[in-house]
Amino acid sequence: MAVNHFALPGQVSPHSKADSVSQRLLYCTYTPSQAAYRARDIRVNHRGSDDQSEDQNSGSYWSSAFITTTTGKQFLLIHHQYAVFCKSSVLDLDSLKYWKHWDHCGPNNDTKTLTSDSLSVRFPDFSVVATTPDKISGLELFAKSPDYSFTLDVECRTSKVLLNGGNGVIAWGPDRANSNTTHWFIPAARTSGSLTLGTSKPLAVDPSRSFTYYDHQNIYDGAQYNFTWFEAHSPDSRIRVSIWAYDWSDSSEEWRYATVRVGEETMMVLPYTWQVDWNDTWCRVHRIARSLKDGH
Repeated sequence: MAVNHFALPGQVSPHSKADSVSQRLLYCTYTPSQAAYRARDIRVNHRGSDDQSEDQNSGSYWSSAFITTTTGKQFLLIHHQYAVFCKSSVLDLDSLKYWKHWDHCGPNNDTKTLTSDSLSVRFPDFSVVATTPDKISGLELFAKSPDYSFTLDVECRTSKVLLNGGNGVIAWGPDRANSNTTHWFIPAARTSGSLTLGTSKPLAVDPSRSFTYYDHQNIYDGAQYNFTWFEAHSPDSRIRVSIWAYDWSDSSEEWRYATVRVGEETMMVLPYTWQVDWNDTWCRVHRIARSLKDGH
């Protein structure tokens, strides 16, 4: 099996005697055949588990769906369940009108069903349900509020999994030496379903012009100090990006890195320089996307 090593500016050689955790982070070993696995095939070793389906059993379930309806209207739909919160929102991408809703919704034996081949988290106005035995390849997402409701069928096997940091396990949490988290995402899953606004007729989703970015993180040791995370999408549909920026409370280290997919077979982990200009917010987003596209 061929293994490719790729170097980044300021990167540590795999054969050097680097002691810094942050330096080691910038070195990525990438096996094309492994990185190309689809959702049902992905495997990650973490805390005794070698099956990504087990990782799906708990944690943060985040989805952002960029949908075009059969009438040509475009929306961004957010759906997120973590710990005791269920959150959703709808943004009309034409008018920029925005609706949001959240509920306190701690899962328990009555609301969460989990077996070796099924996952269901159901509340009266919110749910995450796996529709395939591997608990990843197919997902049904539902949210309802006084202003809107939507149901989405997400076909995760239509988009290749990306493993944050290169292998899906990153140092993240309150203790740099001992805390970690699994983090992986499916950036462009085929999506169908419907969206209803107020008392209007349901709008059907056009699956040929819609996709969902599904992101899963299992947080074992508590939240990271001072963190920011972005998903980024480029006008070039081949480019999908997960961007992390966080600081460690027990040191002066600042970690800035992006996991990038270019096309179907190329995955990169890139360090970057964090710059914030609140007077140039939208331009800054475009510059980041362009910088990642150019490999800087």
